Amino acid sequence: MPAPVASVAVIGPGAIGGAVAAGLVQAGGQPVLAARTPFDRLDVTLPDRRVQAEVDVVTDPSSVAPADLVLLAAKAHHTPGA
Repeated sequence: MPAPVASVAVIGPGAIGGAVAAGLVQAGGQPVLAARTPFDRLDVTLPDRRVQAEVDVVTDPSSVAPADLVLLAAKAHHTPGA
């Protein structure tokens, strides 16, 4: 069985990144989210549930500490800034 991921950074917490972050939160994780616009709470409505959680959000991806896993969920035309 693989070892659990200790830290996760989600770059681009939109529809896809937000859904993945919500799943991580529900599994007991504490992902760090990097977004263009800061926000206070993760609030994701999935087909069968709503996930709300306080998460760490940064607006500068270079300020995120090294992570075991980085999910780049930005649109292709936004990747140079991510």
